[in-house]
Amino acid sequence: MSNLSDVLGGIKTVIEANVSDIKVFDYPVDSVSVTPSVILVPRSVDYQLAFGGNSFSMEIAAIVLVSSVDDAAGFAKLYDHVDPTDTSSSIKRALEQDPTLDGKADDSSVMRAEGIGRKSLGGGNYFGFDLIIWVIKTVG
Repeated sequence: MSNLSDVLGGIKTVIEANVSDIKVFDYPVDSVSVTPSVILVPRSVDYQLAFGGNSFSMEIAAIVLVSSVDDAAGFAKLYDHVDPTDTSSSIKRALEQDPTLDGKADDSSVMRAEGIGRKSLGGGNYFGFDLIIWVIKTVG
């Protein structure tokens, strides 16, 4: 397993252990059948820290999707996941509880939430946002 896959697996483990009733996909999927869901997608990998190839940092988008037939209920659920103080639904709060991502990274930080609103994926319409996570990993 690659170190990148390892880090994504660590994010999945931490979110699923600390956020109620959520499904995390540690790879890009074409559609989701369960909501709320999080889809992890690497945005960039920075090799400048490598100094011989042993370290890297990366930016990962955690695409959070919720659905509801009612706009008010859908956005209320979405805001619970965005809110950094919500103890059972905040993905940021969950990740801050274990910045080593279940021992798969040296450190991580949730940088920002962006694109809050309506999203489409695989023909489905959702309420969602992208949570941007920064991770640093040193390898042997």
